[in-house]
Amino acid sequence: MVENDVHYDSRSRFPAYAALGVPEILRYDGREMTIYHLSPTEEESSYVCGTSSAALPILTATLLTESIDRMRSEGELSALLAFDQWLQTRQ
Repeated sequence: MVENDVHYDSRSRFPAYAALGVPEILRYDGREMTIYHLSPTEEESSYVCGTSSAALPILTATLLTESIDRMRSEGELSALLAFDQWLQTRQ
């Protein structure tokens, strides 16, 4: 399961997500995407920043940020087509 945090600041809810065992949180703060991974410690679980998704390693925080920026500036269709083209070059 992945928690995608786009519209609201969910950092205050991270302890609840950790208690539920949510392995990854994708958080967009309006400027950039941050990927958090659940990291169990001796006392309690917490989240640490990562550079790519554990669920979909091809997705990096930079790529996701660029895709959102493109969507905002060029529109959703243009962003989706560019992302599709990028995916095709990866195969």
